[in-house]
Amino acid sequence: MVTTGRTSAFPGADASLPLLSQVLRKLRQEKEQAVLVETALTYLQSQVDYRVVWLLLYDRASHSIVGQGGRSPELGKQNFLRERLVLKSGSLLEQIVLQQRVLIIPNLCEEPKAGPLMQIAQAAGIQGGLLFPIHHHDIFYGLVLLGSERWGILARSEEKALLSILLGQLATSFHDLEQNQQQEGQKRPDKPLLEVIQALPLRTTLQERIDLVLETAHGFLEPTQMGLYWYEPEGRYFWGRAFSSKSRTSRKRASDPKDDRLTVQTYPKFYQALTSNPLMTVGTAQSSLPADATQALLGQFQGRSLLATPLSSPGQLLGFLVAVSGDARIWTEDEKQFLLGSAQLLALVSPLDTIEQEIAVHRQSQGLIAEVSHAVRSDQDWNHMLTTVAPQILEYFQVERLVLMVYDDEVENFAVAFQHQTGKRKGLPDYWSGLSDIDRRLLETAHQGIALDSIQDDLRLLGWRDLLLTGEIQSLIVSRTTVALPLEGVLVLGHETPRTWSIAELNLLRALAQHLGQAMHQWVLQQDLDQQNRLYQTLQWGLTTMQQMTEVEALDQAVTQFLGQTLQAPLATLVTWKPRRPTGKLTAIACTNPAFQLQETLQIPVTDVLIQQVLGYDGVLQLSIDQLTADTCQWLSAPLDRLVAVALRTSPEDEPLGILIVADAAGSYWSAGSLSVVGALVNQWAWSRRDLTLIQRLNNSQSRLRQLNWYKHYRFIELRRLMETAQGHLNQGLQASQTATPTATPTATPAAITQRYQQANSTLGQALSEVLQIIRHEQWQLQFYNRQVPLASFLKRALSRIDPLVKQRRLWVQIHTDETLLALAGDVIKLESVLYQVLVFACHRSPEQGRIDLWCRLLDQTTLDLSVTDGGSLEPYLLQELQEGRHGDALAPSTLDQPPGLLLAVCQSLLGDMGGQLEFYTLEDGRTMSRLVLPFVESKGS
Repeated sequence: MVTTGRTSAFPGADASLPLLSQVLRKLRQEKEQAVLVETALTYLQSQVDYRVVWLLLYDRASHSIVGQGGRSPELGKQNFLRERLVLKSGSLLEQIVLQQRVLIIPNLCEEPKAGPLMQIAQAAGIQGGLLFPIHHHDIFYGLVLLGSERWGILARSEEKALLSILLGQLATSFHDLEQNQQQEGQKRPDKPLLEVIQALPLRTTLQERIDLVLETAHGFLEPTQMGLYWYEPEGRYFWGRAFSSKSRTSRKRASDPKDDRLTVQTYPKFYQALTSNPLMTVGTAQSSLPADATQALLGQFQGRSLLATPLSSPGQLLGFLVAVSGDARIWTEDEKQFLLGSAQLLALVSPLDTIEQEIAVHRQSQGLIAEVSHAVRSDQDWNHMLTTVAPQILEYFQVERLVLMVYDDEVENFAVAFQHQTGKRKGLPDYWSGLSDIDRRLLETAHQGIALDSIQDDLRLLGWRDLLLTGEIQSLIVSRTTVALPLEGVLVLGHETPRTWSIAELNLLRALAQHLGQAMHQWVLQQDLDQQNRLYQTLQWGLTTMQQMTEVEALDQAVTQFLGQTLQAPLATLVTWKPRRPTGKLTAIACTNPAFQLQETLQIPVTDVLIQQVLGYDGVLQLSIDQLTADTCQWLSAPLDRLVAVALRTSPEDEPLGILIVADAAGSYWSAGSLSVVGALVNQWAWSRRDLTLIQRLNNSQSRLRQLNWYKHYRFIELRRLMETAQGHLNQGLQASQTATPTATPTATPAAITQRYQQANSTLGQALSEVLQIIRHEQWQLQFYNRQVPLASFLKRALSRIDPLVKQRRLWVQIHTDETLLALAGDVIKLESVLYQVLVFACHRSPEQGRIDLWCRLLDQTTLDLSVTDGGSLEPYLLQELQEGRHGDALAPSTLDQPPGLLLAVCQSLLGDMGGQLEFYTLEDGRTMSRLVLPFVESKGS
């Protein structure tokens, strides 16, 4: 075993006992502090073999220790034996001051908490250190530091005993010396207390009596601050009720005294001491509390020491009286007894004020009951009556929230009929979740009412805890509105901090709840009637709206939004899919809260558990968030708490192709009547949606057949023209062959005849090829073929087609364009057919010898604007329907049902299918403009 320190610091401990007896006798007889210190140091230096022997005394006023001398190596002028060391929080020196026990430090040079002792040890060349306190009971007077040049100190028990005897006697002598000094200037507490007792009857109010006691106590104790703190049981805190006029403190007091608070939660050990001890001292030198509680309390009062005593009546803590000193101070027994007597005087006179307050409170409660009773019997409506009395109830009970709720035994939850809160606090949810069977029976049987001083510490009404805490309610009192009848409603008062509720408050709340219950019963009946009316109006409005819709997309969005509003939910959405398709999409979304917004491009598998559950359920399905799978929550990512879903279903043999989902956050509630109306509207919606879908399909089919019929008719006209051309070529060849003689003209040569037949054959081949294309590929619907044709050729062919009509009506046609190098790309034949139809009607509209202009200009890199202006005019109704579309009523007569409107409408739809536009306008000078927008344009030079 390796020994790291000396085994004994006292050479010959037994031989030093006679000398020790002499030293102790001298310490007991001496009356001067300097001589006491010198005697102890002289003995220590003669008996111990340490490199450093240092005695330091504690200065309570500055919370520091001051060196009184000793032995140390020669360090030149900077000797540390007389230095003052300020104690810092958490340091080694403060630790010995607070704990008052022996500390052995193996190496002072490396101890992080040693503070200034580290530098001193390094300068003096010591490592191991023994710190022995000098204290009398719990009063600390100083310490002795013994330092060794080697690492570690092993002090034997007899050595420690010798030090304890010597330093214990030194501390006793210090204490006796201090007591003698205090007795010389001692103040007698009996005279000022007697004067206070004689003056108390002359004060008429409790506040005047408190001020008298505080001023007298301040004059006797002479503290920095003298105050009375009152206990508020409902919030479990102390507040500064009164301070003496001579109090000096830098701490800023709140404008409202109750804002200057010491909560029980923050200072639990101080509160426990007040309830169990008649008097306590708190300070750096001596304290009735642990070190951590001492520091916190001194920081609150901004002092170095304080003296406190509780004010108590039988079984109840009223507050405490406190004297705070800015300096470290040892309170004398007379000072303690005076403060204790002052607190007892205040405790005796306080019940008189309590009785007066109780009488005033009783009168106020009777007046409040009379006000509520009068309001209930008046002819005022429900909301106006409650809005009138609610502020009075809140003010009386000193609470922030009032909630009156109706109990629905069908769904076992509570619906808020009325709520009122002070300030700008947010209202609580309209529906409160049901309670457990035990709590519900508690409400039904607790005729006196239920009081929860602290919601977090109470297991009653557990189903409401999260909702109440979210609304910043920490304490509540609740009473039912009926007596000897089934539970119909409850009245709840909530407070934002824990508090204690008195029996008188419970009785008053019960009386108020019963008065309000009379009005509530009538209100419930009226609410049921109003709800039936609202549901009827909702159903009627929904059915009427569906009947007026003509497009499936508009119907889906309107009904989805309406049903979301009906259930007052932040999210309503429609999921639809096509038959035999594996995925669906969100067809319509009605969202009033951005947090509930969904991605419109989501692809939702039809095999999703939620979709299959809804499809397999006959009616409106209600689910909570806990019943949804992770896959469903991935696409239904809103922060919902519960939802309702229903399938869009028609006949049993028809396959549903969609479901409606309505979601809401926590606290939502949907009545059975509302869900029944939703089910009826969704059923009608499914039928309307099916009918509109069929109508839309028939309309699309009709439009396509009209396009096909018109196009084939146009091609037949084109075929007839080609056949006539071929026939002309054949006739010319036949005539040439019949007149062919040796003397015939050169034009009747065999080569010319052959050319005529070849032209006829080519024309017939082109006609048969185009007819064959229609027969093979466009039997039931049009097909679009992408080709390119120069713009000049396209316009030339179009004008050649209408040339006979132009000549017949003697019209002047002119083309205006600078885009000669452009090429159209698209189905050239169909584009020609549309332009031909437009030009034909322009020729028919124009007066004889009129003018038709074709204007060509590029709109952008891929779009050509081809406008045709003529001197004619369109019928106003026809122009309107060409611009706005046909009337919504399919049975109403329309100019688009017969030519020319029918043909122009077909051209519009056909050009639209090819990515273009056809529009008609009346110009300011009365002319008509037909505007074709052709989207596919390319430059031949590009």
